[in-house]
Amino acid sequence: MCSLVRDVLSRMKQSMQDLESSLRRRRSDSCLSSQVDSFLVCRKGLSHLASKNMKIMEKRRGTMSSEKGSNMAGDLVSLLWEVEEICVAEFKTLLCFVSAPRKQHSSMVSKLMHSKKGVERGEISETVVEKIDAEMYAIKSSKLANAEQIHGLFRGLKGFGSRLEEAEVGLEGLFRRLLRIRVLLLNILSN
Repeated sequence: MCSLVRDVLSRMKQSMQDLESSLRRRRSDSCLSSQVDSFLVCRKGLSHLASKNMKIMEKRRGTMSSEKGSNMAGDLVSLLWEVEEICVAEFKTLLCFVSAPRKQHSSMVSKLMHSKKGVERGEISETVVEKIDAEMYAIKSSKLANAEQIHGLFRGLKGFGSRLEEAEVGLEGLFRRLLRIRVLLLNILSN
């Protein structure tokens, strides 16, 4: 699961960096429009991939819940189930952040965001993504993009990029902690 989420984040980051470099060069409006189109296509594909992964995680969570009742061997097992549930919830939060859900799905996202401690951070991230989308669609719909629109999009992409960096750092830390837990458990089981 962790590698899937890392892959989605790295693809989004690469696509965003390509768009930023195109904004810096700004050769022509048609080039900019095609770069915005490619970013939106990439974003749509990543949103599809993220929703597919969230469905897989939800199925896994359902099987975890059904197995949890029948497999209560001790405190260690219940602790492992809790860790896995927390990891799945964190991965879903990251995938929701990247996929930028539409308004019709906001009830599910708001439930997810309100169940986490970082409600304010999730709401801010959602508005940043929505602002970037609005700027891109405005640039795409207008024949000539003015400097203010491009500057606004560039600023939004920078903010989104910094949030992606934070998410990647957090994901790396989570991945390292999960590896440490795995090694610890293997050591306990081997002794």
